[in-house]
Amino acid sequence: MLSAARPRAKHKRCAVFTLHVGNTHTKLIGWQDRGAPDWLAWKTDGPPPRDLAAIFEAHGTHAAPVVLCGVVPEYKETLAALLFKLGREARVFRKDLTPRIDIVPRPPERVGDDRIAGALGALALDATRPWVIVDVGTAMTINAVTPARGTRPPRFEGGLIVPGTMASLLALSEFTAQLPLLERLPVTGWPHSTFIGRSTKEAMLLGVYKAQIAAAVALAKGQMRELGPRARVALTGGGASDAGFLIEFLEAFPPGKVIPYAELIHLGLYTVWKAAQRNTL
Repeated sequence: MLSAARPRAKHKRCAVFTLHVGNTHTKLIGWQDRGAPDWLAWKTDGPPPRDLAAIFEAHGTHAAPVVLCGVVPEYKETLAALLFKLGREARVFRKDLTPRIDIVPRPPERVGDDRIAGALGALALDATRPWVIVDVGTAMTINAVTPARGTRPPRFEGGLIVPGTMASLLALSEFTAQLPLLERLPVTGWPHSTFIGRSTKEAMLLGVYKAQIAAAVALAKGQMRELGPRARVALTGGGASDAGFLIEFLEAFPPGKVIPYAELIHLGLYTVWKAAQRNTL
């Protein structure tokens, strides 16, 4: 994790940072030439870390910009103002950095930054094939992107948005009379049965969890059928990092069809920045 302590001399300093404002968490990654070495995360409804200036100084070059994207406009603006105060250049995704991609849904500006950045991240893994991007978080999105053809840029075809696990649990409590408020899935202590809950709590937890996996698999396979046999799935997001979710999702597809990549959105932001650098050299 990024800290204010200076990195060891053998590590190169970061040339750019990517900062993604999600519905629940905000994450900062510092990029070196060989990838994303380290990260720092905090809750989006809380204040940024007090030592953010020291972190930039310790890990980045003086000129290292911050590529900023997010789905919470007010907090994104707060961070942009903070970066300006800290003397850091903020490059706002889709405003200061325009990705080379056609956005099919209308109006395109209503499509979330995270969905577009995730699609660009998948294309960075392999720019020659179609991708289905499954992003598991506060909301789960399943999006389709097709590669460039000749002079035509890649196309973000669109996708689907469904409630994530936490949103589903909250909805069960809010819109029913007797179901309790459960704020999270358990990290340990899952019920012994896979599909039969032995209490109301178990029934809710297992039901939401299994429904989330079933939805992710079914919707991803549906998009793959439309995109053709060369399509692959990129699995990303905080919820996807859960070992159980990852294993069950992977088991539903033939080997090699699913590529887990935790920081797909950040990879997309980094790719756009690299492309802008090449065009300005």
